Amino acid sequence: HEISGLRFLGSDSSVVSTGNRELIQDLDALPFPARDLVDIDAYRDAWIKKHGYWSLSTINTRGCPYGCSWCQKAVFGKKYRSRSAENSAREMKLIKDAYAPDQIRVVDDITGVRRNWVLEWRDAVLQNDAIIPFECLTRVNLVDGEIIHALKEMGCKKIYFGAESGSQKVLDAMDKGIKVEEIYQAARLCKEAGIETYFFMMIAYPQEDFEDIKLSVKMLRDTVPDTFSTTIAYPLPGTKFYEQVRDRMMFDSEWTIDWDYTAENKLLFEREKYSTLFYRWVVRWLHREWKSQKLKEEPGSIFKKLRNACELIIVRFLVYILAYTPMKSKIRFRPAEGR
Repeated sequence: HEISGLRFLGSDSSVVSTGNRELIQDLDALPFPARDLVDIDAYRDAWIKKHGYWSLSTINTRGCPYGCSWCQKAVFGKKYRSRSAENSAREMKLIKDAYAPDQIRVVDDITGVRRNWVLEWRDAVLQNDAIIPFECLTRVNLVDGEIIHALKEMGCKKIYFGAESGSQKVLDAMDKGIKVEEIYQAARLCKEAGIETYFFMMIAYPQEDFEDIKLSVKMLRDTVPDTFSTTIAYPLPGTKFYEQVRDRMMFDSEWTIDWDYTAENKLLFEREKYSTLFYRWVVRWLHREWKSQKLKEEPGSIFKKLRNACELIIVRFLVYILAYTPMKSKIRFRPAEGR
């Protein structure tokens, strides 16, 4: 009862709330993670077996001040808090000297919300001899030539961007707060600096039409990120997106979405125009279009390029057929086997 931030059952089985706990403001006061309690040898071996390299993680900030309509902020919320640049650099130095991983992953929701902090971070990393390869996630509207150069100087090798769509109409519907032109610019700046890019793409968002999907295809062909992934939009409770499609959710109870289905990009609410099968082939289409551009940049066998070209023609044909084929019945959610 004396600890804020708890919810538990009282003696009469009712839920007791002790109120919200105050957020920690001085993140520098927290000790570094107790990595000495981890079996580092086993951890490293598992990483290398799976990926061919191994990585440790660090986090510099908490919270994200942006308001993408599909994003659930249940962990850190929107209030943005940050460690000092010096504190972050000291942890990077410790990781580098004590464990020497091949890279580290900065797991902030967003890196670089405060521009000056990034520049201070760069200076602190250089002064502490803490340069180590790392990857991070940021937004296309937060990077410019100076920021990209600063990240490169301190070891950044890959940046993950929430590009989501090549259509401004869809980005606006998502409350993404970015411009398509900024996606193009971020990709160009990273290529010039020799930093790899990873795009998160999302399809099937409400209001998206076939023409919007074509714009996403065009963006992938034009920017050619080093890697990307595609998610079929699904609603998380507590988000604006969830409220928008609440009356079209495809299950009976209030919240019984099967997470195996969300991870597999199953459609979880009724669409007005397109079928599940259509979006399945759209995912293949995006990847084939991207791969066709990647193959142009890489030396490879003629057979490999011809095979991809043939597959691309087939995928395009099926997507166009499905795009203009009216749905005969509503899409229905089906629980995974055994549920």
